Amino acid sequence: MSNIISCRGLSKSFGLGDSLVHVLKDINFTVDHGEFLMIVGPSGCGKTTLLSIIAGILGKYSGNCLVDGNDYNNMSEKEIIKFRAKNIGFIFQSLHLIPSLNVIENASIPLIIQGMARSDAAKETTEILEFVGLGNKMSKLPELLSGGEKQRVAITRALIHRPKIVICDEPTSSLDINNGKKTIEFMRSINKKYNTTFVVVTHDSRILNYADRIIHIDDGVITKEEQLNNVSNVYDKVKE
Repeated sequence: MSNIISCRGLSKSFGLGDSLVHVLKDINFTVDHGEFLMIVGPSGCGKTTLLSIIAGILGKYSGNCLVDGNDYNNMSEKEIIKFRAKNIGFIFQSLHLIPSLNVIENASIPLIIQGMARSDAAKETTEILEFVGLGNKMSKLPELLSGGEKQRVAITRALIHRPKIVICDEPTSSLDINNGKKTIEFMRSINKKYNTTFVVVTHDSRILNYADRIIHIDDGVITKEEQLNNVSNVYDKVKE
């Protein structure tokens, strides 16, 4: 299985002089095509910084970060933006749904950005929204949705353009047990069905056994890697 992400000697610092803070320190790891990877560690350890570099959002780092064979160090900002829009989806704890847009409009934004006609985007988005159980909510504004429904809109938006990689920052932390379980199982089903690579930063211990592999980061360095062979339903155990 080939790598879709490869980080070698990756380091990132913020500040200058006495205020210089080394957030990532010589990070080395790879992610395989279709892998469901989770990254864990205490707050401030560098997890979100690492996600931002992988996504091409944060630059000015030392070392290399190759994503689907592309080296961000050798790409212009315009090239990175174009690559990211086509190949990377995002799921955040803060869902960033636009309050004035309804469900189908929010979910179809990536297709519109890529230049698809609104009518075609709406048709394609409708199919996925029906699949995730939001077929009767498509005309609703975000304020009229439950927390779990909002998360499903955000996931649909992240997946609608069939990205190769989905970057997730705390996708279940703000959800209750029932909605958290539905969210992680839906993400895993998409991972299996489309061989989509997921990179998930989380503090939610309930979802860890859904990963193929877990990377532990502390103080900017990788301290441990765990390879998981079986997916167990941790949510059911918690609920019991």
